[in-house]
Amino acid sequence: MAVPTFLPTDPELWFARLDLFFRHRHVHDEETMFELALSAMPEETLGTLRDFILTADQQTAPFTALKAVCLDRLMDDRAHQIRQAITDEELAGRPPSVFLRRLQQLMPAGLSQGNESVIRQLFLSRLPHQVQTALLPFEEKPLAELARLADRLLALRESQLSASPVYATTQGVEARLDDLEKKVRQLILHSEGAPRRRSSPAPTERCQQPRHSPSPRRSRRQVRRTYSPRGNSDTEQGAVCYYHRRFVTVHGSKTLTVHFDVLPPAKWTFTVANVETAIIGADFIHHHRLVVDLANSRVFQSRERSL
Repeated sequence: MAVPTFLPTDPELWFARLDLFFRHRHVHDEETMFELALSAMPEETLGTLRDFILTADQQTAPFTALKAVCLDRLMDDRAHQIRQAITDEELAGRPPSVFLRRLQQLMPAGLSQGNESVIRQLFLSRLPHQVQTALLPFEEKPLAELARLADRLLALRESQLSASPVYATTQGVEARLDDLEKKVRQLILHSEGAPRRRSSPAPTERCQQPRHSPSPRRSRRQVRRTYSPRGNSDTEQGAVCYYHRRFVTVHGSKTLTVHFDVLPPAKWTFTVANVETAIIGADFIHHHRLVVDLANSRVFQSRERSL
């Protein structure tokens, strides 16, 4: 009678097949099953069981005893090999539940309590540190439930990490806009007590002198701002000079409405750029028909529209 071939890599599976083999053929005699089992084992395995085989005739149930001794000795070697194999297993971007199933596949079908503990330790040790810490209150839960919790925690962690750069960028842009508004206030409305002086205008690609200087009305210092939704500016507002395109890092644009006490609201889409000092271009002044009176430190609106 030919019995299933012995599996040195998985003796537990081999004995399970052997039990089914004997049951289907109605073989129940312990000595017969013992002899058939030994006949299927290689010499190397028999050498491992030499001491037991020499005293097997003293056993009342030799096959049952052989099975117990074989699993005890060979499974220790098997578990050692499995531990060595799975120490190289990493999460590698897989969901924790998928990684757990992979670890369980590397173990024999009938896990002992010791091997269950090994899988739990290996599974938790491969998770990110933040996820391990979050799972500490749930260590006693079944492994499958623990893996599902780890899936959710890891997904939440990854979504937070992906959102962090966006949040940081937004915060940086808002800080620059606050600085820009401060510079706008300083450049447009000077303190009445500030010293009066002239400075040579720096040449820019699109800057030009105001064409009209009618009798002005002095503007006050108080300025308040409101923000309108970000949108696309027209050609006149949105054009950027060569210097900005070539040398300045532009982050976007922001539409501001600047309110003066004695002037109409001045709405403009400002360019948010990486500069140390905010720049008010001639376009803004020309578009809103503003006249900058440097001699008298004041800004007023021309009553005539320039061509």
